[in-house]
Amino acid sequence: MSSGAKRYSGEKKLNLKKVFAVIIALAVIIMVVVAVIKLLNGELITEEKAVGIILLENENGKIKINPIIWVKTVDTLYYETACGSGSLATAIYKKYAEGIEKIDILQPSGYSININLKMQNDYIKEAVVQGKVLEEE
Repeated sequence: MSSGAKRYSGEKKLNLKKVFAVIIALAVIIMVVVAVIKLLNGELITEEKAVGIILLENENGKIKINPIIWVKTVDTLYYETACGSGSLATAIYKKYAEGIEKIDILQPSGYSININLKMQNDYIKEAVVQGKVLEEE
């Protein structure tokens, strides 16, 4: 018999942080599904010409965005191939959540948009957004 420490003491414990995170994730998924259904049924009332949502995912250790835009005039949902403003919003979120000031955001096109936030007294003084633009043929 091994003299090493046991990983579990036999008593099952509930990880409240993980439970809370799963509840929040499910709530967000439900909200997105309801919003998309309302968009498709023409029930979303807004004065905006376009409304977008950015879904984030971790792909092989990189942050990937999935920008979905609804355009009112043509009543259509678009899955964009890239989004500079969504990438910048994601970088700002990562800065305040994890302290990251320089990040590459993977786009649906497969290219990355590089964001470099320059800080001054805990505020964003400057944001440099760089990346390759792929023209449609």
